[in-house]
Amino acid sequence: SLHPLVRLYLSKNLIKINPSIVLEPIRIENILQEKLKQWTNLKSRPSLFKIQTNTETIMHSSVVAAIARVHEIYGETPQDKIDEILKIFPSLPMGDVVEIGVFFGKSALLLSELSSIFKIGNVLLVDPWDAEISIQNDESGLLENLSIEWDWNFIFNSFLMNISKFATDNNFNYIRSTSSKAEQTYTNSYSVTTQEFGEINFTGRISLLHIDGNHNYSDAKKDIENWVPHVKNNGWIIFDDYNWDMGDGVTKAVDEFRLENPQLFGEFYVVGRSLYARITKND
Repeated sequence: SLHPLVRLYLSKNLIKINPSIVLEPIRIENILQEKLKQWTNLKSRPSLFKIQTNTETIMHSSVVAAIARVHEIYGETPQDKIDEILKIFPSLPMGDVVEIGVFFGKSALLLSELSSIFKIGNVLLVDPWDAEISIQNDESGLLENLSIEWDWNFIFNSFLMNISKFATDNNFNYIRSTSSKAEQTYTNSYSVTTQEFGEINFTGRISLLHIDGNHNYSDAKKDIENWVPHVKNNGWIIFDDYNWDMGDGVTKAVDEFRLENPQLFGEFYVVGRSLYARITKND
C-alpha cells in the first residue's frame, strides 16, 4: 500500500502525469493487514525467544505476542526501530516512559507492552492531535497539505481504540496538548487523569524518552530542552527522524544540544532514521 504522503502527492498530480491512471480507494483495514504481514519468519529473530533482564528471563511468547499486536496498528514505526527498542528495554532503569508524538498509537503500544513486560514504569503519551499544531514546515509543502488532509479527531479516537483494544496492562495515560504544556503538567503533578483511563501516577524521572513530535527546528529544540532534564542517569532518549528526507530541523536541534552538553551522553548511535542516546550525567 502507498505511504499516505505518496498517495496525497499522486492524487493531486496524476492527472498531469498520466490521466489514464486512477488511484483505487484504500481502506485502513487493508493497511493494517499489510503491516501485520511484515512480522514474519520469527525463527530468524532468536533474540526475541529468550531475553535476559537484571532479575529474570523473559521467554519469547510475551514479547512476540506484543510485537504481533503492535503490527496491527497503522503507523510510521519501522522494523529497525522496533528492534532497537527491544535491545534497549532490558537495561533500562526503573522510571517513567514518555512519548512525544503518538499519532495512531503504534509505538505507544510497543512502549506500554515492553514497560509492563520488563517492569520499568508507567507510560505517558503526549500529542495535541491537532491539524494546525501538527503542521511541519518542510521545503516541499507536502507535509503541510497532509496534516490538513488528516482528520485529527478520527486519529485521536483511533488511538483510544487501538490502545484500549490491544494493551494488556493499564500502565499508561495521555495528555492531549502541546509538548510544552504537557511538560508543565508533568512537572507540577506526577499524576494524569483522563476519562478513558482514570488516574495514572508517575515518578517525575524518565527512564526512556521517545521524541517524535513536530519536526520543525524550534519545536524539536523545545522538546529537547523541556524533557531531557527529566531523564534519569542511564536512561535512554530516542530522537525520531534524526535522518529525515523532508527537513533537517531535528538534526540541527539534536546536534546543537549534543555539542552544548557533551558530558551528558554516555553513548549515542544512529540506526535508520533515529538517533539513540544514553544519558549518564543527568542525576
